[in-house]
Formats: sequence, structure tokens, C-alpha cells
Amino acid sequence: MNNVQFAFVDEYGNYGFDFEKNDVSTHFIIVAILVKGSNKESLEEKVEYIRQRFFQAGEMKSSKIRNNHKRRSLILSELKDLPFNIFAYVIDKRKIRENAGIRYKKSFFKFLNRLLYDDLFRIFDQLELVADEYGNKEFMEEFKGYVKRKSIPDLFNFSSFGFNNSKSNILIQLADLLAGTIAKGYDKNQLTDEYQTFYKILEKHIVRIEYWPKDYRNFLVQPSKNENNPPYDEVILKQAVNLAYQYIDSSGNSDDIDEKDRCVLQVKST
Repeated sequence: MNNVQFAFVDEYGNYGFDFEKNDVSTHFIIVAILVKGSNKESLEEKVEYIRQRFFQAGEMKSSKIRNNHKRRSLILSELKDLPFNIFAYVIDKRKIRENAGIRYKKSFFKFLNRLLYDDLFRIFDQLELVADEYGNKEFMEEFKGYVKRKSIPDLFNFSSFGFNNSKSNILIQLADLLAGTIAKGYDKNQLTDEYQTFYKILEKHIVRIEYWPKDYRNFLVQPSKNENNPPYDEVILKQAVNLAYQYIDSSGNSDDIDEKDRCVLQVKST
């Protein structure tokens, strides 16, 4: 099991499109904490130590930090040198058209299930998914059922899906903390200028943040970081990003190993 990749998955946000209500999130965020099997035990021990230090007897949850940005920065700084990576989806629900079928709850969750599943299993030949077994998180309940139907292990394709109670699985709590932290950069109810500080602390851990609906503007470089470069052509950039995604969508499910590698390179280059 030391060579197996683990993905500890949690979410931020909820279903709903009445954005005038304070309890309706503008974004739905999914975070997978990626951990190598060889690092899992030591990571659990170190994160548990951080939990005890900052949360005492309680769970390590983003909601318990709320808007105490200094405390959040301290916790993230304690995590920054630990062996894990972050794979995240940021869905801006405001950009989903009012007449789109995906606005129906069942279709909304089914679409997200397929999006996350296809991406994770496209990239990782061996992956053990772990999600919160209890609670009222609708997406996670739907996702677990989706994966169980899709992932049937055989002699040639190892895959498994584990169920863990958040109270007994510290890395699920880590996923909760980081999903809530990413929300600070996007959701209207959570936005703070301090997000840039949080992002810089976590940056080396982030292997991918996938935005949906896909928007080329998410790939615009910061001019202050590229003062010596000539101005980019926004039309060319938009076309390049769209072509990259078209290639991934058309080729990502290929069984050809070289084709899979090219898709992964497309992901990394964008």
C-alpha cells in the first residue's frame, strides 16, 4: 500500500442559486488532499499534533477559525512543510445559466461527480479515495455512490474507496480546513484580502485548481510578476486555453499510456 496514492476529499458550499440569501454559497469547492501511502502515517501524526495544538479536543475545521485570519495563517504555516498536495475544483454557481439543466439538484451533483471522478482516475492509475462517512453533505453522499458504481476492482485495475468518519480521520479534517481556506478567495460570503497570504503559504502544495465554468481569465498572468515580458495577446491566450481543454476532453479517457501522459502535461502547462 506504500505505492498507493490516497485522496482525502471534502467540500465547501451547498446547492442553491438564490444568492440573495446569506446561507447560499456563490461557489461550490471540492478539495482532495493527495498523499502517498508511504507518507500517510507520518502525515496523520503531524496533522494530529497541529490539531491538538490549535483546536484542543475539537475537530480541525475551517468554520471554527471563522474570520480569525491571523490564527488561520499560523495553522497553515505549521502545515506548509508537510508531505501532501492539493487538487481542487472551484465551481462558480453564478455563471451557470438560469435555463441550464445542471441547475437541478440531481443533475448538479451528478455532473460534479463525473467531473471529479474522471479527472482523478484519468491521472492516477492507483487511487484510494476517502470521504466523510457521516454528516449531511449531499455531494459526498452522491459521490460515494457514484464511485462505488464506477470503480469495480479487477486483476488489472486497482481502485478502492474507503469510508471514514471525520472524527476519526484527521486528513478528512485537513481537507475541510483547506476547502474553507480556498473559499476565502472566491465565495462572496467568505472573501478576504488575506486570501493572498493564505495562497502563498499553500502554493507549493497546489498541483491543480480547476475552475468551472472554464474561463480563460483564470489563466491571466499578473503583470507585476512579468514586467519585462511583452504584453500578451488576450485573444491568443483565450484560444490556447480553449484548445488545451478541447484536447483533454477528447483524449483524456484514452487507454493509451502516451496519450494519458500528454493529457497530464496539458493540465500542468495550463
